[in-house]
Amino acid sequence: MSTIYADRLRAAFARDGWVTIRRAVEPATMESLMAQIARELEAPSIAAESGEASASLDRPDTWPSGGSRRVLEVTPPGDAAHWAELVASPRLVAALDAILGEGGWELPVNAAAPTDGGRVPVRHWYAPVAFPDERGGCDDPAGSWAPVNRRGERWRGWHVDIGPGFDTGAARTSEGHPFQGAVVLLLGSGWSPGGGGTALIRGSHRWVAAALREVGERGVPHDELNGWSAREAGARREAGCLRLARESGGGRTAAGEPAREEEGAASEAEVLQVCGEAGDVVLLHPWLVHGGTSNRAATPRVLVNGMARVTAEAFAAHGVRSLALLSAPPPSRSGEASAGCASSAGLPACSAGELRASLGEPSKRPPDEALLLPPPKRPSVASAESLAAEVARLGAAAEGRPRDVDPSLPRVSLVVPAHNAAWCLDEALASVLAQTYRGPLEVSIFDDGSSDGTRALIEAWIPRLRAARVDCVASGSRWGGDAHAEAGGIGFAKNRAVAQSSGSLLAFLDADDVMLPRRVELQVAALSASPRSLVGGAWRRWPDGATAHHEAWAHSLDEEGLWLHQFRETTVQMPTWAMARATFDAVGGFEEVPAEDLLFFHAHLDRAARAERPLLRVGGREEPLLCPADDMTLLQARAAAFERRVLSDPRWATFTVWGAGRDGKAFVAALSAAARSRVVALADINPRKVGELYTNHRLRGSDGALLPPFTLPVVHTRDIRGPVAVCVSLRRAEEGGEGEIQRVARGLGLVEGETLWYIF
Repeated sequence: MSTIYADRLRAAFARDGWVTIRRAVEPATMESLMAQIARELEAPSIAAESGEASASLDRPDTWPSGGSRRVLEVTPPGDAAHWAELVASPRLVAALDAILGEGGWELPVNAAAPTDGGRVPVRHWYAPVAFPDERGGCDDPAGSWAPVNRRGERWRGWHVDIGPGFDTGAARTSEGHPFQGAVVLLLGSGWSPGGGGTALIRGSHRWVAAALREVGERGVPHDELNGWSAREAGARREAGCLRLARESGGGRTAAGEPAREEEGAASEAEVLQVCGEAGDVVLLHPWLVHGGTSNRAATPRVLVNGMARVTAEAFAAHGVRSLALLSAPPPSRSGEASAGCASSAGLPACSAGELRASLGEPSKRPPDEALLLPPPKRPSVASAESLAAEVARLGAAAEGRPRDVDPSLPRVSLVVPAHNAAWCLDEALASVLAQTYRGPLEVSIFDDGSSDGTRALIEAWIPRLRAARVDCVASGSRWGGDAHAEAGGIGFAKNRAVAQSSGSLLAFLDADDVMLPRRVELQVAALSASPRSLVGGAWRRWPDGATAHHEAWAHSLDEEGLWLHQFRETTVQMPTWAMARATFDAVGGFEEVPAEDLLFFHAHLDRAARAERPLLRVGGREEPLLCPADDMTLLQARAAAFERRVLSDPRWATFTVWGAGRDGKAFVAALSAAARSRVVALADINPRKVGELYTNHRLRGSDGALLPPFTLPVVHTRDIRGPVAVCVSLRRAEEGGEGEIQRVARGLGLVEGETLWYIF
């Protein structure tokens, strides 16, 4: 899975006013969403905000023509399963966590369609569909990039998004509002250059920030701010300080490359057009000035437009984090802007001669984002990239040299599931050759329905591994004659790789990971001392800092912590796992469904006694064993394990959920109806919440269905009575979060691991 370098993403967002997340939403989710939008476009179930026309995406004879508006809007109901999938998309969640703070935002969806066909109370998402201009063919490239209003007037239509539920007459201030965290533009179709993609003014969020600071605390009504933004863009255009990336003196290619430094880019703002594929997401700063463009392509352009909100508790504690990113101006690579391009309102023009990001080009090397970004800060320990490079060097040096194998040591099978892994498998298998373990080694690879060159690469590696005295067994779902076999998923592939292996010990290696040289040696030693344990390893993520807080937390857990935090997630992370084959067999293998690692983790703990040391980890940040990609958890699986192992204790006949925010409510929703009935209150420290009654109206259970309404009081944490499930997204102990939890727990007589468990 692709990871997002949070520090760099924030830097790009603060500098330019947007960031692109490629492949943010899964194709299956997009397919279902687009089918809904197509149905709504033909027969709306929710009344449109403007215009009543309908059309069919597949029938050009129904498309607007002549003097008709080319943009039709639909408001899709939010009760379909694909909306929950969209909001939970890992890459989108990771990006919003980076910009708005982990656990500090929410992405509401529309209510179900009203029975009378009217409007929903708040339109959280809408889908404007831009149909082709009759000229078509993108015959005026520069013109097709210019913004247009709904009447098709060029260089009109600039605006700042309002945020669902925010009144047009309400004041926008420099402090921001919880309703305006980040604009979410989800591409519902492929957007080619000139195909109607949104026009963005790079750096314009800084104009708005300066204007709001100038008016002070009173702010300015949203509709007035919108008018000012449009006038400001027009004035800069007239002064020659606002150019299309495709115009003379602007960019050079259809992908929207920036103006050259020697052409005075530092004194200009730049208009770029969003280009990309269905499922890509562009996150905009809530103050970024943007607008629509003409669709000169041959097919409709579909946009799904939403807004991430800041939670009330996060706003009370930190304000709007996306606004705080503007606390310092970005560095300029080209000097100061020329005096001729000052703002018409007396505000300084934002330099456009900075490091650029092209919206039009996809990532060149999976899994990185298509961003050109400043270099990361130099870490105090070796970077993940340098560690991987060193492993590659050691693997190359070992190739062709037979290992000196000690047959008295345990035989270890390295379990490698692979799906379309031709881009990364070389590095993973080279790291096998770099291992210091002297016992018998076997690589067991299962190719799960790959359609790239994975099979050929595996077959080329088999003799190379065997030459180094590493046994290798390989098979695949398409290797037996069925050239069209579907991929069975991670759990399926792991089970088949284990089944064909022969080692008494199993160590798991994903195809896009690299093992550090002592990985197998250290885990075998740990299993020799504690044969029933599930042994994880320390890890590093590339690029460095992509999930810095999570990495620091994971590596801070001692053996006690691995046990106490088991309901938060897998405290020993797959794919660093090693275990005895007997342990694997006792659990019965992986469930062949999503979150297979989390389900296995809890099935193992269901069988284990704490005294048997069921969870161990070896290595540390300074000496990691693996550089893995992101993993996935499923709240319903964690809740089910919590019910099995905790709620069977008579002391938990009733309990309180600590956290009245999104996480606490989500945990309550994930519980079974019987377990949910034991929850007596939500606890919080936020004075705005304490004393209120929380009533569920839109939470969904584990089956995706809306839960029946239920009401819980919100009490202060000092008034907690009885056991507690902690559902507060905490920073790590050195930041004070966990220490506060433990202090309150002691005062209430709660015992970690008995009457207090951590869920988030």
